Amino acid sequence: HEVPDVRCAAAQILLALAPADYTPAACDTLDQLLSESAVDTGGFRTALRSLTLHAPDRAARHLERLAQSGEIRLYLIALGWLGRIGAVPVLIEHLAEPQTARVAAASLSLITGADPVRDDWQGPKMALNGSDELADSEMPVVDPDAHFPWPDAAGFAAWWHVHGPRFDNANRYFAGRPITPEWLGEVLISGPLAWRPLSAEHLQRLTRGPRFPTRLLAPAQRALFQTLTQKGTA
Repeated sequence: HEVPDVRCAAAQILLALAPADYTPAACDTLDQLLSESAVDTGGFRTALRSLTLHAPDRAARHLERLAQSGEIRLYLIALGWLGRIGAVPVLIEHLAEPQTARVAAASLSLITGADPVRDDWQGPKMALNGSDELADSEMPVVDPDAHFPWPDAAGFAAWWHVHGPRFDNANRYFAGRPITPEWLGEVLISGPLAWRPLSAEHLQRLTRGPRFPTRLLAPAQRALFQTLTQKGTA
């Protein structure tokens, strides 16, 4: 199709619902879209998310490109989408940097399931090294990570020292466990709101069924939770 967004949507649907025979063509399309897009565009982010979630082995060179670009925040987010334990050392390195500490912590949580507050690695607010005084003609920069807690690098290192051995490089992890339909259903029912759309996307790929509607109001979602438990025991 001549419209890149339409091609991207078609590739996403193939990865989520079509037989495996269609995976190479879908990945080739996303590869091309990523190669043709600037890393700071919404189209790049959308295509990268699909590739990292559903065809992670095809995402490596695009992650490398991100790492070498100025879009370090998206790079750290994508490492969380990837769910590889090999990314943990890279993310730990960014816990001490004010500009990246919170987003790196969010990706560590997404992979390992560790929570800064619950697991005692929340830290004090770091100075962002930005000027507090703006000229009259300037607008304040919106902090994209304002909703994330500040981490403590030493606190996470202590948690990882105890819990790290239960993880391995053979699996991809989501919210602290290998990606299975049963676990994804649990995350949809009781996990953090920010993780539920990702869980629904993973679950759709594994079941080849409809995507759980995480945008519905909470009562409507609760009414559908029983269908998740039924799928888990089927």
